[in-house]
Amino acid sequence: MDAANVRVNAQLLPNFKGKIVRVIGKIESIDQASGHALLSTSETSSPASQIHVQLPPTTEQELTAGKKYEIVGKTNDHDSSVRLLSIAELGDAFDLEVADKFVTYTHKLPDMF
Repeated sequence: MDAANVRVNAQLLPNFKGKIVRVIGKIESIDQASGHALLSTSETSSPASQIHVQLPPTTEQELTAGKKYEIVGKTNDHDSSVRLLSIAELGDAFDLEVADKFVTYTHKLPDMF
């Protein structure tokens, strides 16, 4: 799997420290003051499915809490957070559970993907 194109979820993220990854999820909260957002890779938000996203000082596209996005970012070496590089908004009907299962299977069966 090419590290530049690896899709991960919250459980797989620690395995890719220092790498560029793609994460699909829903923005749970945004703290503009600290420059962080909380992304959940599951419809049922729990600490195990959450990823902290470091926001750049300015972004071309505004993030909205409750919306679903694919985030491309670089994982930090010291924790399981992601520094945002680019985002793409997904539709409200996008199924995070299906996306999460897809990500899991791409790692279990890499020859198929």
